Amino acid sequence: MRLRHFFENMVRREETASAFLATLLDYDRAFRLAFLRLVLDDPALEDTDSWTAAVEEARVDVTLESSTTLVLIEDKISSGAKQQEQLLRYYRGAVEAKPQKRIVAVYLAPGGMGIGEVDAVRSSAVFAQRQGDVARHLAWGEVAQLVNRLPEDERSWFARSGMDEIERAIAQARQEKYPALGDRGIVRDIADAAVTTLAGRCPYVRLGRWNARNVEVILTYGTPVTLWLHAAFEVDPEPPFAPVGLVREDGIHLVVTSNFKLAGKVRRGSELDRRWKELVRIGVVEVPGVGRHDLLPNKWFAHSAPSVGSAAELQNVLVDTGERVLDYLHPLFLLPTAAG
Repeated sequence: MRLRHFFENMVRREETASAFLATLLDYDRAFRLAFLRLVLDDPALEDTDSWTAAVEEARVDVTLESSTTLVLIEDKISSGAKQQEQLLRYYRGAVEAKPQKRIVAVYLAPGGMGIGEVDAVRSSAVFAQRQGDVARHLAWGEVAQLVNRLPEDERSWFARSGMDEIERAIAQARQEKYPALGDRGIVRDIADAAVTTLAGRCPYVRLGRWNARNVEVILTYGTPVTLWLHAAFEVDPEPPFAPVGLVREDGIHLVVTSNFKLAGKVRRGSELDRRWKELVRIGVVEVPGVGRHDLLPNKWFAHSAPSVGSAAELQNVLVDTGERVLDYLHPLFLLPTAAG
């Protein structure tokens, strides 16, 4: 049995995804516990509370509530449904409505889409004033991993079938807006191969993939300093935004950019926060083997360089750049992130 027809026949696939996720959280205790452990970054968490899941409660896609905690989950299948500071509005509303509860705001989306939504919550004044609240970005790929770890029983078909349909819907949404056709497919293949190689070289980080109009991105999940590695190119201004001047006689032309920024989960006054402020004060980070990363107004350190070569050569450029930046950042990952 498959849930294919639910996703094919619904006009809003996000609504179907919300109903699927709420059902899993409500009725599958093993999934709920794994989900909460992931979101709260607490592998030892025990599911001792009684939880209630709901869909479209106070306009939030999915809520999960206990006597002490309210989890807000805004889920997206495609970038077309994204609204600026939507998660922040819902978080503020939850704090106002239930100030006595711990509020956990989750943005669930493909790849790295919506990380800025989480950053907006973490940098808000109301979040800074409350102890214990959490804002977390979650990729659908991470949820798929939770589903794959569930025990095989008479209920597992529901979780696995629903997750398969969500992943298929995400793939379709990506292809519809930025189809991997022609020259864009060349860059996507380069980035896909690079993230696989880079993950093998740097097993201490979780890596993901994301794409936009003129860029393919490799990014880290859950690290105290976030790395975004861009393979950028010029595009036609009209849909389907086909790459322009990408493949020439001398090879494939890309601009490789490494960007990194302190994650919002790092507490003020922590050792990592103090070290990061020193880097910000200087305004320049020299990464061996890559080059000078300058501090931008958006608080990211960035370095860009044009690259020309074959697909294999550009894959190596992405991998080598990512590995060297991660080698530089790794000591920072090990610094305490909590205030004290």
